[in-house]
Amino acid sequence: MDQKIQTKSGRPKLDDAGRKLLAAARRRIVEGGLASLSARGLAAEAGCSVGTLYNNFRDLNGVIRQVNIATTRRLETALEDSLSRLPRDAGQTARLTAMASVYLDFAMDNPNLWNALFEFRPKQLDDQRLPEMREAMLTRMMEAGAHGTDPTTDQDRVALRMLWASVHGVVSLVVNDFIPGADRETARAYVNLVVSSGVAGYRTLLREERT
Repeated sequence: MDQKIQTKSGRPKLDDAGRKLLAAARRRIVEGGLASLSARGLAAEAGCSVGTLYNNFRDLNGVIRQVNIATTRRLETALEDSLSRLPRDAGQTARLTAMASVYLDFAMDNPNLWNALFEFRPKQLDDQRLPEMREAMLTRMMEAGAHGTDPTTDQDRVALRMLWASVHGVVSLVVNDFIPGADRETARAYVNLVVSSGVAGYRTLLREERT
């Protein structure tokens, strides 16, 4: 089957049924996660045939991909907004803490959509749009977190990447209820501690290397 024509933004040009399918997929993910999706179920909810789904998205993975792209854009916007609200002279810890807090809030407010970003791993993906978006978002976090330092060495980049991986790990555990009794403010205290400890450890390492 021919690939659906793409717009410059990477989104396929959808007909009315395609837009209904996409909306239905998002609702189903919000309510029941990726496991709740099926081509037949989406087609029935959107009032169209399974063939219409294939015509608009090629397959079910194509639908999920578009939902995830939209979710990633929302998360990117939220992270950028968190930085725009800070004073211009905000330091490294403040910038990372602001982003980590928004990242936590987004995940807790949209748990199934957020999980879908990382659960979606099709065996075949005919383009790299989603991986590229995730990498660009991570790079932006690292750039913002490097404020006040010189993130030009491999060690700098690895340190910031690992710090953000630690934040992501805590958020994932909280969102998926692997930390009993962790309400939002408790979880926020956890990610703030991860950030402050990580930045302090990194600065100590830099001082030791320069002596």
